[in-house]
Amino acid sequence: MEDPVPDSSGKGSRGGEVGTGKVHLLKQVTLLDCVALIVGMVIGSGIFISPKGILANTGTVGWALIVWVICGIFSCVGALCYAELGASIDKSGGDYTYLRILHPILGFLRVWTGILAVRTVPWTVLSVTTAKYVIASLETGDCGRGTSSMAATKILACCILMCIFFINCWSVRLSRRIQVIFTVAKVIGLIIIIVAGASVLCAGHTRNFDNAFDTRSVTWVQFPKAFYSGLFAYSGWQFLPQLTEEIIDPGRRLLKGCWDQYGGLCPYLSRCPV
Repeated sequence: MEDPVPDSSGKGSRGGEVGTGKVHLLKQVTLLDCVALIVGMVIGSGIFISPKGILANTGTVGWALIVWVICGIFSCVGALCYAELGASIDKSGGDYTYLRILHPILGFLRVWTGILAVRTVPWTVLSVTTAKYVIASLETGDCGRGTSSMAATKILACCILMCIFFINCWSVRLSRRIQVIFTVAKVIGLIIIIVAGASVLCAGHTRNFDNAFDTRSVTWVQFPKAFYSGLFAYSGWQFLPQLTEEIIDPGRRLLKGCWDQYGGLCPYLSRCPV
């Protein structure tokens, strides 16, 4: 890698301040990067996993849509609270930093649980899901099914995680560009799905909405599972404050980035299977 090169402001290209012996993170994350990061984290493999769980645990399309709306409101409030914390506390680290302010042991426990289960399990689910879709698109007939297909899925999932890890360690600029590209691709894909679904509804295929709020098909004790699936699909908003020190003018861009992202709540609701 290249050594830090002083610029006109007296700081190295990687954020190190020349002559002071201190190293700072370079502020280069823009508002577009903030929005792309949250949208890219929220619109992931979870949207293809969660609708089945929500619909199965609510019983009807109408109650499933209500769960989507409530989960979206909860996630929006949580994102805005985190954005306010990030704007008030100019330190990267997210929940680790906020808990560490209360007591160092709380920050340690948060990191420990995150490494052990909280972060590893969702990333495993997302990487395996992505690998399954990639392999399924390459399969022909019965080829690749069974044990060999499972092994290929696990190997590809590991490769995906290693590539993401390498890119983020190598260059912030490269990871920003890749994030924006994939976010645009995800949004385009969702728009295509939404337009296709809207055209089907306009054509009169509304039988799935018959008795949409019929309580006889609802198993109320299963509703917590539906909310869990919905909140999993919306998860990802909590990661932006981890980059606070790298965001240009975090006081404005954190709040605006979260608000702009959750203005796109409707596409998620439209994606719900009907």
